[in-house]
Amino acid sequence: MEEAHEDVTDVFPAEYVFGLWEELNSAWIEQLRQKLRTLQIILGTDEPRKEDLKFVAFAPGPGGVTTLTFPKVYGDPAGYYQQVCVPRQNRALKRLMYGQLHKKPPKAGTTEEPEDERAGEDKGGSKSGDKPKAAYPAGNELSGKEASASVQNAPTCKATGKPICWDAACHIGCKRSAAECPHSHDAITSTKTLH
Repeated sequence: MEEAHEDVTDVFPAEYVFGLWEELNSAWIEQLRQKLRTLQIILGTDEPRKEDLKFVAFAPGPGGVTTLTFPKVYGDPAGYYQQVCVPRQNRALKRLMYGQLHKKPPKAGTTEEPEDERAGEDKGGSKSGDKPKAAYPAGNELSGKEASASVQNAPTCKATGKPICWDAACHIGCKRSAAECPHSHDAITSTKTLH
């Protein structure tokens, strides 16, 4: 897996390799535990002695092969990686490819997403499964004193004399259009005259 990561990083990124290693290691341990349970059933006890386990594990079975064979999780064609991990990765790749293939293109002359992409969104623009965006990402809403001070000391538009809309002047953006908002949607160009 380390060599695969170094050779084709796009196919085996580090995060995927780390998760895959954990999964394969867990599968190997679980299959080894299953082999131990099989030996315990043969011996007819839950707490066999080490000598008894060795005797049964290395006793020749059918075809002269010992009873105990170690799990082949990693490179074996019948192993966990080839039987579970590779098909799962292929299914994910097919879903991605066919999802892109069958996606409806946007209507001509628009840059909007297709309708089916926007179907899961609410009015705030977030997907229905996503956590809603906070109205005040920098902290809590202003207190009453702070709100009145911000209105009294708000910068004004030189052309109209209206106070400049705080939301329109910052990254959050005003939820109303310039015509609907009672404040000016001019940009704040200097902080020298601000309160």
